[in-house]
This record gives sequence, structure tokens and C-alpha cells, in this order.
Amino acid sequence: MATEQRNITPQELRLLARIAGIEIPEERIAAAAEQVSMVYRSLSRLNIPDLKDVEPAASFQVRPI
Repeated sequence: MATEQRNITPQELRLLARIAGIEIPEERIAAAAEQVSMVYRSLSRLNIPDLKDVEPAASFQVRPI
């Protein structure tokens, strides 16, 4: 599985914050962008297993009341 190494730029973070209605002081934008980038990279490294052939642990049967 290839991982995408993506950095969020300060400009992108400003836009995302504005869309989300979050105020980030200008002096914190660069540090916050790096922190968001680190979280994004960490999440992209998660190894999500293929569960298509895994039987469910429980099943439910709908019955009329």
C-alpha cells in the first residue's frame, strides 16, 4: 500500500479554517499547518485491512413485532 506524503500549506489551512468557521491566529498558522500535516501523514499510514471475505461476528434477524 503506497502512502501519500502530503503537507498542508498555511494557505490551505487558512482556507480550511475559514470554511470550518475556526479562527486561527496568523502567528500560529505555520505551526498549525505542520501539526495538521503530521496528523494527515499518520492517518495515511494506517494499514486498513481488506474485510470483504470476513464473516460478521454477529448477525441480526428482523422479526415483526
